[in-house]
Amino acid sequence: MKRIDRFQSLAWMQRFMLIFGLGILLPLVSFQAASAFSCNGIPARPKLQTPSKGESLLGKRVQLAWERADCATRYVVVVRKSASYGRPVDAAYDLKRTTYTTRRLEKNASYWWMVEACNANGCSTSRWGRFSIGN
Repeated sequence: MKRIDRFQSLAWMQRFMLIFGLGILLPLVSFQAASAFSCNGIPARPKLQTPSKGESLLGKRVQLAWERADCATRYVVVVRKSASYGRPVDAAYDLKRTTYTTRRLEKNASYWWMVEACNANGCSTSRWGRFSIGN
């Protein structure tokens, strides 16, 4: 409902500016009206940044990072041991930032991780990333 109200008020402002000779600001208002409707669907697919795919790490707690996804209001992170399916060994829900530090993970193991970018319209899923923890 807010988007319709915002659009209606912007349309009214455009008419006002045209009537009173302020048409020079019209492109600015048109851009704002278009941006109000830019998040009607699910967010863009998040892109994983670090650790890079297949990277071998030393610490038991791993800093995961990904690029901000357009239109996302929250993120979900899932970490699985040995494969991209099965029960998660770590997960975080309703994150507002684009980083997450895992809980302590086992040494000498491989892990798979992914991120979901979500908003009121649904979620999109990143590709799976992989890293390992050595001695």
